[in-house]
Amino acid sequence: MAMISLILSTYVLNALWQIPVIAATAWVCMKFANRLPAKYQHAV
Repeated sequence: MAMISLILSTYVLNALWQIPVIAATAWVCMKFANRLPAKYQHAV
């Protein structure tokens, strides 16, 4: 049971920092993509 708890807590802690980093990266890409045609903005 301790092993499952360790794996689960590791998964949650990784998700807590990865989700904001992915969202911030997408936001920065969209800021730079404002100058591009809508076709490329949609791809992001």
